[in-house]
Amino acid sequence: MYDVKDDFPIALNKFKFTIYLFLAISMSIVVIFTNTAVDIILILCTTFIFVIFNINIIKKIVDKLYNFMFNGRMKNNVKQK
Repeated sequence: MYDVKDDFPIALNKFKFTIYLFLAISMSIVVIFTNTAVDIILILCTTFIFVIFNINIIKKIVDKLYNFMFNGRMKNNVKQK
């Protein structure tokens, strides 16, 4: 990050980054010492949290895929006739 900050400035909230890093390390340690059922619950929780934090990006991706799949095919079919 320090090498490329002049060319590609990256905004980083150090407080959030530290919390996320601590949570990731904690979950990794918990996974080592627990059974499969707890691991599955942790995977579901982290997936849910990931979706909540990235909902705007996920919506954009789904919209683009929807437009590509439905609108893109319809345009191609019309041009072929």
